[in-house]
Amino acid sequence: MRLIQMLFIRVREKFAGDADAAQTMTEYVLVLAAIAVAVYGTYVLLGNSVSSFANGADSVLTSA
Repeated sequence: MRLIQMLFIRVREKFAGDADAAQTMTEYVLVLAAIAVAVYGTYVLLGNSVSSFANGADSVLTSA
């Protein structure tokens, strides 16, 4: 019986360590997704402004 208990504890500890790594990876993915949404939202809001700025800078550099 003692052998079964020790085996169970070893298996539980092995999988508990993997759960921490999986939780950390999930947190990184959520942070990355939040950053991607923020960048995309900024692009949608400022897309026309950035485009016209780039076109203006292009014309100034071309005529120089």
